[in-house]
Amino acid sequence: MFFREITNIEDPFFPAWLDALEMGFPAFERNLPSVFFDLLKGREANNPQSLRRHIVAALDKEEGALEGFIVYQLNPPVLYLWYLLVKPHFRCIGIGSQMFNEIVDRAVDCEAVLWEVERPDVAVDLAGQLEAERRVGFYRKLGGKVVENVIYRQPSLRPDQPSRLMYIMFLPLMQISDQRVMELIEMTFDGITIPDEPLRLT
Repeated sequence: MFFREITNIEDPFFPAWLDALEMGFPAFERNLPSVFFDLLKGREANNPQSLRRHIVAALDKEEGALEGFIVYQLNPPVLYLWYLLVKPHFRCIGIGSQMFNEIVDRAVDCEAVLWEVERPDVAVDLAGQLEAERRVGFYRKLGGKVVENVIYRQPSLRPDQPSRLMYIMFLPLMQISDQRVMELIEMTFDGITIPDEPLRLT
């Protein structure tokens, strides 16, 4: 596998990436396509905010086929992971782990990687619950922790979708205190309710 950054809307992998995003995530987790068109146009214009955001395609070494992708924002002391997706027929062969390790390698000058993931207990059906459990389990195997007692309501990403309760997960990249974890969460996410008790990390 090798990684290739998508930096403009003329990139031949951009349409395939948009299709994979559309098919790989439920509607409430997907930003509108216009968000990514604006991101790439901002990169072309050297907009500082856009330059911190990256769309990276994971490609097969031999044929160059799209196996998955990562989208992240590098904002030290945090790398915020927007999306990580492995296309279904490439799963369970270690590709997702390689992609997550690539994220960790790119987290220069960061104390932690942070992201949100769907909570199994608020899934709308059994299939959604099982998929949410699979995703949480995948990240836990790679060292990620669920911050169970921080209540986070993800703002609506699309006009036709409501806000939704999500788990916040994190991977520390150095020894950091619970207080520092909470500071990084507050720095990264809006819409959180801070607990009056010690953090429960699972």
